[in-house]
Amino acid sequence: MIQEYLFKDKSISDSLKEYGGNKVKLNIIDIENTQCFIACFHVSGENEENAMVLSKLDDDIKKFSPIVLSNESSAYFNRRLFPLINEFERKLRKLLYLKSAMYEGNLPTDNIRNLESYDFGKIFDILFIDPSFNKATKDVLNNKNWKFTKAEIMDSINKLAENRPWDYLVGQGVPSFKNNYSDVKQYRNDVMHAHNINYVTYKKANKLFNEINKDIDCEIEKIISFVEYDFNREENKDFNKKLKSVIDISGATSLIQILSERTKEIPQVDATLLELYNSLQNNYFENIPKILSQNNIDGIEKGLSVLGRINEQD
Repeated sequence: MIQEYLFKDKSISDSLKEYGGNKVKLNIIDIENTQCFIACFHVSGENEENAMVLSKLDDDIKKFSPIVLSNESSAYFNRRLFPLINEFERKLRKLLYLKSAMYEGNLPTDNIRNLESYDFGKIFDILFIDPSFNKATKDVLNNKNWKFTKAEIMDSINKLAENRPWDYLVGQGVPSFKNNYSDVKQYRNDVMHAHNINYVTYKKANKLFNEINKDIDCEIEKIISFVEYDFNREENKDFNKKLKSVIDISGATSLIQILSERTKEIPQVDATLLELYNSLQNNYFENIPKILSQNNIDGIEKGLSVLGRINEQD
């Protein structure tokens, strides 16, 4: 396993020699006619112990502000975490599909079809983002027209109500995910996008995803066994209606953002699109059930079609 760093000042090379030793071998490669050189640290064998050694070395080397060319300790951590994250995403979908499929009618089928088409980022938004809270938070910030402190801002935000969809879709199930969803999102993003992570982050992520996968297994077992899961409870009967509402709200929120951007820069947006935009912008957060029940989906589809034509002209 190797760590490679590019330095632009050859005077640093002597300071790096202390990081070589019996286990870690250091090779300096000078780049001719420049002050640049490459420092290559090498350990024999690919395993967690060697990855930990190189990761700790990487933490120390950062004080010299090098350009990282290769970070095989991080690559090792990413490869070890990927199966756990993949297992987590598949089990999370399985949990949602099972909870939805246990009810009669076409709504479960529609919900599952929608969920199948979403990536993890979209599912994360559906499960944890409260659009009303987001809007209220932005209003708090936009309405403060005087000097304020951080404490005042935090106090105002803490007074706002936040109703995360997870709380009324899944409730207290899978607490390891519910209580750490921000960390889950960050760890997943780092691994999926090949960001460099150190040994400490790897151990935390490894422990968390193992715990989450076990918790999801327990929640799935409750549904399959019918031992602890009471389908006659009102909140369980309403699961699909609530899930459909969350999916619709998420879609309308995205549409508002698109329309907000495009109507500012495209003067030829037609009257139907502008009417739809104004309707959603003015009434969405207070009257979303009414808006959806009035079959405005056709208008939304037409609006997106118009945007598609405009984008083709740009």
